[in-house]
Amino acid sequence: MIQSQSPNTKIFINGIFPLRKGDDTKIKQVNAKLEALCKVNSIVFIDNYTDMVDDNALKSGYHTGDSLHLNYDG
Repeated sequence: MIQSQSPNTKIFINGIFPLRKGDDTKIKQVNAKLEALCKVNSIVFIDNYTDMVDDNALKSGYHTGDSLHLNYDG
């Protein structure tokens, strides 16, 4: 693992982005598991999902229209 080879390296794990449309249940579950794993291993988890969702959908200001890529603000 990186921490054993390079103990001063700070590791960041980015959560999965929300979908533009559809059911994000699996994404929420994976993000929760990633966050728990990060806590146990002293890794920083970046929860971008919460900030990017409004009424259970990706905030309109973040997407480019292709349901995959984020724009400059995202």
